[in-house]
Amino acid sequence: MNPAKLHSTKNRPARLKKHHFRAVELRYEGKTYREISMRLSEELQHDFKEQTVKWWFMSYGLLEELYVDYARKENDRRRQFIIEECKKLIPLIPKKYNEIINRNTSDMTPAQLTSYHSVLRQTLKDLCELLNFKVEPDEVITDPLDEYFDRAEAELDREEKERNRSP
Repeated sequence: MNPAKLHSTKNRPARLKKHHFRAVELRYEGKTYREISMRLSEELQHDFKEQTVKWWFMSYGLLEELYVDYARKENDRRRQFIIEECKKLIPLIPKKYNEIINRNTSDMTPAQLTSYHSVLRQTLKDLCELLNFKVEPDEVITDPLDEYFDRAEAELDREEKERNRSP
């Protein structure tokens, strides 16, 4: 997310200051309350206590809602980035598979070749499972890439509808 948008004053309550937004960013990065307080103290030359930072993120705390909103938006942005990267990479898998199969297998024994292909097939199977591609033996094969992204887009649409419904 663009930090300028996070720090804009357009929709932020008057009591939130720049250090609050910086704390949200740091928390999203996985920093502990202690690390956040130390970083803010260092960056802004002001003493921020660990307990104060902890209170900000508590249930009903000053930054709870802002953090949840930021995390959702950042997760959506990252999810979209991953989907776009997968769209670029997945079409390359068959070509890479053929390159791997044809690479240096001529000097392998039949047992080594069988083992090599077994590992390669298992790796591809694991990748397909990770991406939720499933092909049943009697199923008409469609493009799994289309199916995957149709499901991903449907999931994003559902999440967006849920967010729009919540007050």
